[in-house]
Amino acid sequence: MLFRKWAPMALLFALVSGSAWAFPVPTYITLNPFQATAHVSNPYGHPIACMVSIQAMRSDGFVQYANVNLGYIPYGFTEYAYVYTGAPFYFVNANAWADCGYLY
Repeated sequence: MLFRKWAPMALLFALVSGSAWAFPVPTYITLNPFQATAHVSNPYGHPIACMVSIQAMRSDGFVQYANVNLGYIPYGFTEYAYVYTGAPFYFVNANAWADCGYLY
């Protein structure tokens, strides 16, 4: 009985929630020996908010991860997320991806 009463409200909430409208955005990596930088640009006509994940492999085989919340990226701007390491290790490879949603 209670499920029937709240099921339409739960369905409506799932349809209009911000995570339901998430979309991937092209992300570019700049790799230096001790820093990996993810570049997230906003080519869309509205401000966006993004969650960026970076994966960078060091020279000893250890993989460093970072999850960065870029809360507000205006139209035409670029934001950055970083991962650092220190000597004697250096980065040999990096990958990044971003899931974003529109802010109105």
